[in-house]
Amino acid sequence: MDIQSKVAASGVRAVINKGVDFLRKRRIDSLLDKLESGQIDIDDPKVQTDSFISTLINTADSLQKASGHKKIAILTELFLSGVQSDSVNSRTDEFNELLSSIADLSERELITLAICGDCLIYSHSGIDGRQVVETSGKLYEKVSEKLSKTQEESISLVAGLQRTGFIVPLNQPQQYPLYMLSQKYRDLMSYIHLQNELQ
Repeated sequence: MDIQSKVAASGVRAVINKGVDFLRKRRIDSLLDKLESGQIDIDDPKVQTDSFISTLINTADSLQKASGHKKIAILTELFLSGVQSDSVNSRTDEFNELLSSIADLSERELITLAICGDCLIYSHSGIDGRQVVETSGKLYEKVSEKLSKTQEESISLVAGLQRTGFIVPLNQPQQYPLYMLSQKYRDLMSYIHLQNELQ
């Protein structure tokens, strides 16, 4: 590599580093501004706990990696709701698990998850398998329509959400996989309503 290439590469690296630092600072500042405007006092002892600080750092890291404005809004709203309910202190591990699960999803997966929330029923003992068949069929139709995908592509998108634990399968042989909403999804909905955030 000649000197000119090395200089160009270091210039590009410096620009990228400045951009990342600017983005990180802007998103963290935005989060702190929202905290202050949400009547949450930064000097409150709850905000000074290790649990709160670790959750703030996890949220900031997730925001830094998020590329779409809808995902940024969802992560921000989830964090603010967790602060207001004090779950960042009282249920830190569970809350950070929800945050991490949402952070790992693409915006398309978030839209698919929101459709799951609208179509599927919650898992419980004694569930009627026919109802799960009906709601799963409706789910694939809605995902196909909303995202302009074939049924096979919709099935693949929904199946990919299993990794999050927000949906659980009904283990019956069928034409297509059957899913229900999990307790983890119910926990998420106690903080935010995805459909509202994705509008």
